[in-house]
Amino acid sequence: MNWSDYHHLLVCALGALALLALASKMMPALTEKRTNPSRGELLVLVLALAVGILAIYGRFFTQGAYFAYLDTGLDTIDQYVPFYLDLLNSIRDGSFGAWNFDYGLGTSALSYQSWLLDPFNLMLVPLGLLFGNAKLGLALVIVQALKVVLSGILFNRLATRFCETPLARILGSVVYAFGGYLMLWGQHYWLGSVSVAFVALILVLELLAERRTAPRFVSVVLVTAICVGWSPYCGFMMLVSAALYMLLRLIHQADGPHPARQVAAGTGRLLAPVLCGVLLAGIALVPYVLYLFSETGRVSSTSQPSLLARTATYLVDFVPTNWLPGIASRLLGNSLITSGGDLPLDLIPATESFPYVNCYEFISLGLGTCSIVLLGQFFHWAATETSRRDKILITIAAVIVVAYCVNSFLPALLNAFVAPKYRSSFVLAVPLCLAFSVGWEKRVQVCRVARLPLLVSGVLTVTIVAWSLVHTVDGRIICLFCLLCSCAFVVLLFVRWPKRARTFLTLVAMVLVLAPVIADGFFVTNNRQTCTESDFPDASPNSISSDTEVALAYLEQIDGSLYRVEKTYTDWCAFNDSLVEGYNGINSYNSTTDGEVIDFYRAFWPSALMGGGAYQSYANDEDGFSLVSRLGAKYLLSKTPIENDSLKLLTTCGEVHVYRNDSAAPLLSGATRVAAESEAMSLDSVEDRRALLSQAIILPDEIAADAGKNLVPNAQVTSELALSGSSEVRGSVTADVDTIACLSIPHTAGWEITIDGRDAQTFRANLGFIGFQLDAGSHVIEARYSVSGVKPGLAMSVVGALATVLICLHFGKRTRKVY
Repeated sequence: MNWSDYHHLLVCALGALALLALASKMMPALTEKRTNPSRGELLVLVLALAVGILAIYGRFFTQGAYFAYLDTGLDTIDQYVPFYLDLLNSIRDGSFGAWNFDYGLGTSALSYQSWLLDPFNLMLVPLGLLFGNAKLGLALVIVQALKVVLSGILFNRLATRFCETPLARILGSVVYAFGGYLMLWGQHYWLGSVSVAFVALILVLELLAERRTAPRFVSVVLVTAICVGWSPYCGFMMLVSAALYMLLRLIHQADGPHPARQVAAGTGRLLAPVLCGVLLAGIALVPYVLYLFSETGRVSSTSQPSLLARTATYLVDFVPTNWLPGIASRLLGNSLITSGGDLPLDLIPATESFPYVNCYEFISLGLGTCSIVLLGQFFHWAATETSRRDKILITIAAVIVVAYCVNSFLPALLNAFVAPKYRSSFVLAVPLCLAFSVGWEKRVQVCRVARLPLLVSGVLTVTIVAWSLVHTVDGRIICLFCLLCSCAFVVLLFVRWPKRARTFLTLVAMVLVLAPVIADGFFVTNNRQTCTESDFPDASPNSISSDTEVALAYLEQIDGSLYRVEKTYTDWCAFNDSLVEGYNGINSYNSTTDGEVIDFYRAFWPSALMGGGAYQSYANDEDGFSLVSRLGAKYLLSKTPIENDSLKLLTTCGEVHVYRNDSAAPLLSGATRVAAESEAMSLDSVEDRRALLSQAIILPDEIAADAGKNLVPNAQVTSELALSGSSEVRGSVTADVDTIACLSIPHTAGWEITIDGRDAQTFRANLGFIGFQLDAGSHVIEARYSVSGVKPGLAMSVVGALATVLICLHFGKRTRKVY
């Protein structure tokens, strides 16, 4: 890190001092018991969040750095920035639609639904359109700051159920807002939205449990619908975790003569709006689920053990003991071992259950180096001052949190039993931050610190930070800072506070709790390789892709048909330059690529795949340009001359040579003969399968058997296709005999082919593309894509809306107490 780039930290320090002065004057109000947040409480909270945001993101606000990463967080620059630029460009030129031809070989919008339906796009998209592509980095960091603020404010509202004083709620809210998940996973833009959505879901459920009114019922319905419709993956995590949370809360609140009956009734009352919300989300949920399970390579089609067998396996599967120091370190801070690089394999070795343990896939908490001390005080209070039932409930909650960290069952459950994943670790932040707040309020704030728990938790904290310091990759500064803060905090709590100095010492203790949390967010954000104006796409007025854009404009001018083009070089990112520069390419980084396209690659060009199929790159093809030719790349751009008989140089645009690929297969081709898929897959070598592919269209066995009967050898098919709108291909096609045609667009449910206005039956061709019967003669052909599952999804949403309205009408204007 070059500290000369961080002069804004001086401004932050002055702002923090001013905030402490304000808090000192407001201390009587901040420490008095108050059920609802006052304006003063919200003012102090927002100012504290603002200071932290400026400290962490100041360099990004001034565009000294751009909010995308070039280290382990390459997803930001390789996937998300290209996606947002493509989204903004498509909105501007009116080409936005259900199918995206610029994303690899083409993909459905369902493929990136979680990115597209992120609720914060309601702010990001207008900002992006207002600022322009050059300022997309600024728009992204503004939205990230908004997520931090909303996380803090919503948590503050939730904390009123547990803490009586504003200062305790402010502490927990700031820790939650700058928690490690939002500061690390949340830097991947849409993923950070879960920190806001989850606490919002918990809050509206709490409100409805307290008082059953129509507005509160509707709020649960809407928040549930947003969580599930935006990202069913994250929505499932949130709903399951919220159910566990609310079950414990309902048991805690049941105080009548029949507590079990009250809990059952309360569960039913909360379940109704959640079900309505899931139904309301149907319009987004049903198409996505159909796409995910029937189209993508994301969900494995290989046989797996039964759900019962996997459950039994996960229940007895624990992390290795040598993971425990690393897990404890990540509780205190995400940057103590490394800010954005790979975790040392000797510290946290991959296991069969957790094969991916990089800094993102490992557990992400980062709640500060004073968190264990505050937990110790919380548990002492719980053990000495709560009822027997609450002791049991707190113990159960603690066991659940610990089990999540050390056992595979809960990480697997929240990942829908596909595999154990720590991607859901955001759910732990709510109960932990609530415990911190209560521990602070019941012990530290009132000067009733329990010394034995303080001593034990203090020694444990120092040991963990010291271990992190010894094994750190790039976190020596943050480790030393956190070691200093934690030691100072323990010493401060050990001494008796004179009454005259309590306000000052309370604020000092508050700073020692919050400073490591914000510092961890600072290092995990800034102690990394980030983009600058020169390597953030479209940020520079002298864009490095300017020659490419001129070349693409030239091709658009001379050729109005639908064609693919590829490059032998990279301007911005190795796989998704097509999204940035707006051309129909081949390369792609998309973890939800159509599964049948992956089958095509695996059968014929396996070397083009990486990362289990998420990355597709023709450059990895060891057989020259055979892949780009097969997939119909009619033009090739290169910054160096290419000697190839099939490539004809058309022009040169600056550094870019524009070639026509005369060996490229047409996007719509006919069959010389057909072959069955079983025949192709029975061949031993990739070379033999490619040879068969060059001679025949490969069809499913039952279709091939029927189609081959009447097929005439050496069929000639010519076509001229053009893109019409965003999701429709139109053109003409001529066949000299009846034949089978293959359209090199992924065989995704939702594509419909019409020939001369009549619907044509489609089927899979060449393992991954669209095949159909083509009669002899000249025809007008249209291929349209529409999202599958919209009608049943819409019906589901209508049912959810009607159910919500009917239940709310039943409420009327009455207010019902649940307990």
